[in-house]
Amino acid sequence: MIEIYSDQIFPDAESIVAARAATPLPWHVLMLGILGERRGELAFSSNKADRQRVDWLSLVAGPSLPALARLLEQAREAAELPYEAALSEWLAPGERESRFESLAAWHQAFGHFWVGSGPYRLHSVHPVEGSVVLRRFEGFPDPADRWLDLSTAPIPELVLDGPLVVAAGDAPGAGALAAGGAEGREAAAFRLSVTVEGEPYPEEAIQGVNYLLFDGQGALAHRGAAVALGDGEWQVVLDAETLAALGSGANSLELAVTSRRVALPAFASHVFATVPGDEEIPR
Repeated sequence: MIEIYSDQIFPDAESIVAARAATPLPWHVLMLGILGERRGELAFSSNKADRQRVDWLSLVAGPSLPALARLLEQAREAAELPYEAALSEWLAPGERESRFESLAAWHQAFGHFWVGSGPYRLHSVHPVEGSVVLRRFEGFPDPADRWLDLSTAPIPELVLDGPLVVAAGDAPGAGALAAGGAEGREAAAFRLSVTVEGEPYPEEAIQGVNYLLFDGQGALAHRGAAVALGDGEWQVVLDAETLAALGSGANSLELAVTSRRVALPAFASHVFATVPGDEEIPR
């Protein structure tokens, strides 16, 4: 595990990771550069290389390669181990020798010392042409389509449905939820469908579905959270007391959906009218 601390701030956490994530270099490769510096043959920085009049270390091209090959052979013969007090307890028996042998075989096959751990390997380097050739590393554990889901942001797509006219105030009967008809004037239900590319949005991926209810004067009359009915389906129920407080007129129900997968919320709205409870609701 590598812990990195940075005082830089970006709006997106991904930018911080991309800017500050280190590229782990195998210790037996880094060791060759350390040995080259200690012996005054190579330097990690261009400034130090200029001051000491030695070659600037490169793992892929230039006069560094013969020097690194020579240092590798010397390290194999002397069984070198940098920072032995710290590293020795982390190495399995025979691991040091096998690493040196693998690195020598790598150099023999590809002509450089750039050993990575990603989905591609550096196949060849062409300094004169200014180009390199990368080839897929067949042993990489993730399939090629592992991160394709991230190529398109899964922003929730909303469809809000509900009655256009609702009876407000006390009304006889204890019927079902109002749906625009004359029966069941005690409450009103609004159904929200949340999808992404036509498929139901998983309930566990939704951080919250909240609503604001505005009356005919544009004042905030009520607020709350929708109830999940299953993947992609949510419901808001406004009880009779809430509807009665609205009075007669046009009202607006505004919903905001926040996802755990994207930072951008999605919004939906539904306009409906409230009429006196004793008034016939048109079908």
